[in-house]
Amino acid sequence: MNSNKRCMIITSRVHPGETQSSYALEGMVKYLLSSKRRAVELRKNYVFYVIPMLNPDGVIQGNHRTDLLGFDMNRRWAEPSPWLHPIMYAVRTLATMIKEERPIDVFCDIHGHFQPYGGFMYCCSYGKSATKTIQE
Repeated sequence: MNSNKRCMIITSRVHPGETQSSYALEGMVKYLLSSKRRAVELRKNYVFYVIPMLNPDGVIQGNHRTDLLGFDMNRRWAEPSPWLHPIMYAVRTLATMIKEERPIDVFCDIHGHFQPYGGFMYCCSYGKSATKTIQE
């Protein structure tokens, strides 16, 4: 293990109805595995942890925003229950364990939106929140 490498955690599909997040994640992973110069450089400097589907039960059930118990799992990050929200609990525990090994520079949770164009990103940094809209 190269302890000099930093870390990025990438998650997707916490809301089952946001299918486009799966496609966005697929494109991101394909890029990261490519031979493009920046992708190679990223792999040299970062360990990537990718969780492609945070809410498989909700996806299988056909829910739009919730899991099988009716919880919006994206609202359970602060205090997830190991019994009621096991996936969120496991990802939070994983992030805590990773943080003990190496710095986490990015935690990217990919969502989808119903708009057919543009995109948006919400970012938090040490208690300060920033919003930037990207338009084509």
